Amino acid sequence: MASRNGVRKFRRVLAMGLPQVHPGKIRRGQLGGKACGSSLGFDFRPFVTISSPGGVAELMSKPLVTHNLLQDTKNKHESILSTIGRTPVVKLARIAPEGVNVYVKIEAFNPMGSVKDRLALGCIEWAEREGELKPGQTVIEATSGNTGIGLAMVCAAKGYPFVCTMAETFSVERRKLMRFLGAKVILTKAEYKGSGMVIKAQELAEKHGWFRPCQFENEVLNALLERTLLPQRTNIAY
Repeated sequence: MASRNGVRKFRRVLAMGLPQVHPGKIRRGQLGGKACGSSLGFDFRPFVTISSPGGVAELMSKPLVTHNLLQDTKNKHESILSTIGRTPVVKLARIAPEGVNVYVKIEAFNPMGSVKDRLALGCIEWAEREGELKPGQTVIEATSGNTGIGLAMVCAAKGYPFVCTMAETFSVERRKLMRFLGAKVILTKAEYKGSGMVIKAQELAEKHGWFRPCQFENEVLNALLERTLLPQRTNIAY
């Protein structure tokens, strides 16, 4: 049976934000002088083993990180939507040719893990400004996944019902994620491929008066991505 003391000590170490400790990669080590792995009932595989004489108490008395991630009051957001964009640009340390500086923009840092979050937010806010989307109106789009996930998140945050049409051969995981975000997912037959889901979305939009972003046809969406991504080349974080 797992030791309560061992569990509490392990949680305290994780709460400290130790850079050398990963919850899934810690070998059986010592936390405060007691074997942690065996007491918790499973093996840990660490980057390092904690076995200092003072144990957790000694570790807690030392500055472990230069930035206190647990008390970052400057990074508070009133909405998940304000976390979209301003993704980090990171220099490649070992892959780039010698003497060449290569930087990559990590769009996975968007809340739903895709550059399509930018498109989803930009599209909905553009439609609101232009009067194309009315309060409470349903949004419908044909999507294979990432655009639908982004739209599901944005619509959930703004209070719009969202319906997604998707070919039944596409990712089950993405369907589940959109439904988790409150979307209704309508599957179209595999034999009609991508065209089938687009035709179904158009049919439902016309029948019910729903707003459809038309991601495959709407030139505004290309302009939105260009406007939000290109400034990064001039060191403007957006």
